[in-house]
Amino acid sequence: MKLVLTRSALLEAERAGIAAPFEKVSLPGECMTGDLVSLKIGVTEHHFMVIRRRWIVTEEGATLEVTLDHPPRPGGR
Repeated sequence: MKLVLTRSALLEAERAGIAAPFEKVSLPGECMTGDLVSLKIGVTEHHFMVIRRRWIVTEEGATLEVTLDHPPRPGGR
């Protein structure tokens, strides 16, 4: 699984100082568009939303790419 942040999500992650922890995040394949993803660092939660799922297929196999956005917007599903 490959995690991608939109520009606004990346800016928020950098602003909050949480861009590095996102490099270690691996969501399960069951995550769906519209899911809320909360990254909890200490007592603070940072909320993002899954806006896109995409399969990337190469000769080596298939990888699920999940794109997160910020701020999370209601009504994703």
